[in-house]
Amino acid sequence: MSNAGAAAKLQDFPTSVIAERQEICCVQAGIDPTAWKGQADPALIGNECYRAITKSGRSIDGYVHVESRFRFAEPVPCDKLFVVKGRIEGTEDTPKGPQLRLIFDLHWPGQDKPFGIVDIVGLQATAGALRQGDQPAPPPAPAGAKPAAPAPEADPTFGFKPQGKFQLTPQKVDRYSRYVGNQVHFDPRFAQSLGLRAPIAQGFMQSTIVFGLVAQGGPIKKLDATVKFRRPLFWDQEVSLWGRERAPGQWISFRALNPERKITSETSIAVLVR
Repeated sequence: MSNAGAAAKLQDFPTSVIAERQEICCVQAGIDPTAWKGQADPALIGNECYRAITKSGRSIDGYVHVESRFRFAEPVPCDKLFVVKGRIEGTEDTPKGPQLRLIFDLHWPGQDKPFGIVDIVGLQATAGALRQGDQPAPPPAPAGAKPAAPAPEADPTFGFKPQGKFQLTPQKVDRYSRYVGNQVHFDPRFAQSLGLRAPIAQGFMQSTIVFGLVAQGGPIKKLDATVKFRRPLFWDQEVSLWGRERAPGQWISFRALNPERKITSETSIAVLVR
């Protein structure tokens, strides 16, 4: 990513993942919160990074998640105070708007060495830039040329096992994301101003679903995972989850699909210690 501007340090943000809030968010995402046994969902730690942006006086309205990486060396209990130290590493101009990369170091109070790092890449969308379609229209064929036959799409579930389905609703998406902010998740008019037919589910809401499935095998003590958000998942759509194993019960990757069987997010797990 090219740096279009100097790196900017965000204001340090002391915070915690409140147990009551985690219970609300897990329920909205169809996850049993007791699976975490008092440990914080990594996706909700990611949400505290978003809150660090707003606490620094920067707006996240219209910010659309593209990619994240979670690196945690130890578990984070709910309600335990930690400090988010964030910085904007760089920006890149794209046809859909400025794309930013932010890095958040997570520290226990009074300690210099971080216990975790969250990378976030996102698009600050411009009005009308986010189209409902997934791909740009192909260029027109030369005069007299026969149209090419469409290439068959690869099955996005090949090699994966079904992990269940979950129906999103506007109320669920709103209750999951409103405390973080970003009107693209709960304001229909704002979403439509960006070319979206309706608000979209927060990317970390999909991560809460995925990490919640992983946590059913026991809370996560150490984690290195990357998630890529491929296309919007609207707040009234059904999402299906698919997983692939390294060995029985050892999940290494997940895919979330919309009703058209197109990938909305992909999660790859490199390190997982329970």
